[in-house]
Parts: sequence; C-alpha cells; structure tokens
Amino acid sequence: MAFEDLIAELRDGMDRARRLARPASPTTAPPQGVADIRASLEASRAAVAENEAKPAPPFPAESARLAIATTPELARSLVLPLLKARFPNGEVSEELDSRAFSEVVALDAVALLAHPDASAIPVDLASLAAQPWLASSDQVESLQRRVGKALTLREVADPPHALVANNDARALALYHQCKPGLAARFLPLQPAADARALAASPFTIATEDYALAYRIIGAVAPQAPAARKFLDYLTSDPGQDRIAEAGFVDLRLRHRQEQVDPTILAVLAQALNLQSIAGASRYSTNLRFRVDEHRLDIKAQADLGRLPRSLARDFPNGKVVILGFTDSSGSAEHNHGLSIKRAEFIAAELKPFGIDAAAAGLGQQLPIDTNETEPGRMRNRRAEVWVVKPEN
Repeated sequence: MAFEDLIAELRDGMDRARRLARPASPTTAPPQGVADIRASLEASRAAVAENEAKPAPPFPAESARLAIATTPELARSLVLPLLKARFPNGEVSEELDSRAFSEVVALDAVALLAHPDASAIPVDLASLAAQPWLASSDQVESLQRRVGKALTLREVADPPHALVANNDARALALYHQCKPGLAARFLPLQPAADARALAASPFTIATEDYALAYRIIGAVAPQAPAARKFLDYLTSDPGQDRIAEAGFVDLRLRHRQEQVDPTILAVLAQALNLQSIAGASRYSTNLRFRVDEHRLDIKAQADLGRLPRSLARDFPNGKVVILGFTDSSGSAEHNHGLSIKRAEFIAAELKPFGIDAAAAGLGQQLPIDTNETEPGRMRNRRAEVWVVKPEN
C-alpha cells in the first residue's frame, strides 16, 4: 500500500511537470525580421521608462549639507583636508566637535596595577611599552586601543588575584572595574620627564591630568529629539548618580585641597596681590583649548556651565583664580601671553554669574603630559580653576 501511494504521488508530480514544461501559445505573432525586433525592443524600453518611478530628492540640491562624526585629531589630520580638497569653493565648517551633536557623559581610564606591597615607582612611557602586563581576556583589545602603544599583554582570568600571588607582576585594567577594596596598588604614570607622576584616581581622571584617562561621549543626530532627551538625562544629576554607581568617574565638579606646587602658589598670590596665601583648592576640571586659540572643547563648554553653581555652593566668598597653560609649540614668550589670554577668557565667561575671578598664565610650564604627541599637547592646552584661602 505504501508503494502504491508513492507511485500515485510520482504520477501527480510528473503531470504537474508536463503542464509547466508545455510552451504557452503566443498572444501575438512574433515580429518578422531584425527591424521589427528592434522596433519592438525600443517600444518596450520606452514603456518601461515611462512607467518607472522617479523619486523626488529629499531636499533641493542647492541646500545639500554633509555632517561627519569623527575624532578631533582625525578631523584635523584627514577629514578636513579631504573635504577642502573635494569642495575648494564650498563652505566647510570645522564644527565637528560640537555640543549640538555630542556630550561627554562620563570618564574612565586604564589603570596600572601592582601587588599591594609593591613600591610606587612611577612608570614611564618606555617601560609601559616594554614591560609585560597581565590583562583580563575580555579587555585585551580595549586596553591596547586605549593605551595606543604596542603592549605585551598576558591574558589571565583575574589580574588582581594573579597580582596577589606574584609580588613582581604588573597588570592593566579599566578603572571602572577596579571596585573598592581592590587588593592592588595603583601605580603612577609619568608621561614626560618634566610632568608629574600621577596614579589613576577619581580626581586625576576627572581633571584628565592622568595620561591614560579617556572620555565616554554620547552622540546624537539633531533630528532625534528622543535621543537628545536621553543624552540630557545622562548629564543630569540623576544620570550622573547612575554613572558613578557603575564605577565610572562622573562629571560633577568637586574641589580638593592639595600640596600645591610652589610655582603655582606664587602665581596665585601674585594674581590676587597677596603677600602669601594659606592654601588653595583646585576644581576637578581642566578647561581645554584648541591649538593656538582660546576656543573650548565640548567638555570644557559643559564644565563652564557647571562652574558657577559649584563655586556659589562651595565658596560663596572665595577668591577664584583661573590659571592658563599651553603646550610647547611656539616661543616661550608667545605661549606665556596666550596662557594669560586663555585665563582671561574663562574669567570673562564667569563674570556674568557674579564671579569676579582673577586670571594668570604659566605658559608652557608644568606640563601634565608629553609635548611629543598631539594627544599630549592637547592635555597641556588647558585652564585650571583654583580657589585661594588668604592668610589671616
């Protein structure tokens, strides 16, 4: 019975195949000769062209615009030269780093870790690249990209645990994963011989003085209001609370009184016409500038908006001094004048909020990073915010 059923199915299939293979009778007589064939083909083409949909452009050609999202370094070195070469007579805006499109929402860093009892000998850039480092398997690619150097990384399941078992081992980890109570020492990094050696901490990452700190940026399209609202939430106090709970460094400005470099102490006193000062507190921001300008980057613009409320809350009667700095490009005399202009620009921005800040500049002195690379020079182009406590 099964065999008979199979034969019946095969017969049905064969019948369907024969019907499909049978040629259809033409509805019209085929054209006779090459001329008739060509005429028929042209008529068909004309009919297709006539019926083909022709979508209208979404905007007039004369109002076309192009927006490219990229990093500031890549924009300067590659994107803008290409755009200007392609559109020599067109208007090319350099507002690629604009708060209309993006905001810094948090900060993080690559931390250098050692055994808890290891000596806190600073790590320079040469030894950073030469020394083998332990790293979590799922972080190798991110660490390599963040450090920007050819590192020797040895993958382990739990770097801090491996450090406890080996006094001489060193490890790299993302700062937000270094939870409180971590059994490891944070090693200081010295990016240049004339720069301070600093370890990763909430303050050194917030100021971006720590050379391996990096920004987490949220980007939106101007035509996406829902995304813009979410980005506004991320930079609000409730959003920053969640960011801090996740282990990242949030953007809220804090101040810290620390042992101040004598050069800075002298300039602070001079800016306020004081013989001496009892101490000074610094805010957790560096207001960063573009090359040879007093134009602020997107984080500095946002921090400048946060500063008046923080100063009014923490130091309602404080004496505020803005200190400007430059990289080492150009002459020392030019850089000193530029650093003062940068500080004066920040002081002028604070004045409408009732903050009468003094301004001073230290030029290319006291770099926080190397001047041998563009990222290092970018960190050195900055203004610091200080609040001074006079002697009684």
